[in-house]
Amino acid sequence: MSRVNISLDTLNAERYRRVTRGGSIEQVLAGVDSAFAAGLTPVKINAVLTDETLLELEAFADLTREQPVHVRFIEWMPIGGCGPTSPGGGPTRDQVIAHLRRLGSLEPAPSPGGGALRDTSRFPDTPAPSVLSVPCPTTSVQIATAFALPPMVG
Repeated sequence: MSRVNISLDTLNAERYRRVTRGGSIEQVLAGVDSAFAAGLTPVKINAVLTDETLLELEAFADLTREQPVHVRFIEWMPIGGCGPTSPGGGPTRDQVIAHLRRLGSLEPAPSPGGGALRDTSRFPDTPAPSVLSVPCPTTSVQIATAFALPPMVG
């Protein structure tokens, strides 16, 4: 194993406990530290974009300033009838970028491992390869549907 993706939708201990039905944010953050200690790279943190996540953007931005992580804000996929049922069900890319710009200037950055369908930026004062990655306007739900359902022939 050379890299790791970690799902972490909040950095708020109480919200994490509620969302995970008793999980420990401290254990997850210790796991992030262990990933770095083991030399894994990149260490990616996936955070589902919700209205609550929008309120925590500063905490996620601070995480990129403290450690060389790649924070990827991802869309909530409507699976099993939970979450938004349409692509417009959460914060928009423009809202996220506007919130991040209030925290400091952003510069374009390469996405560790690619990711052409994302806007990837970093704060100039963050350790490389820290980045913040936001989905482009075409949603991953639409892209996945387009690839998963080819036109019927014949």
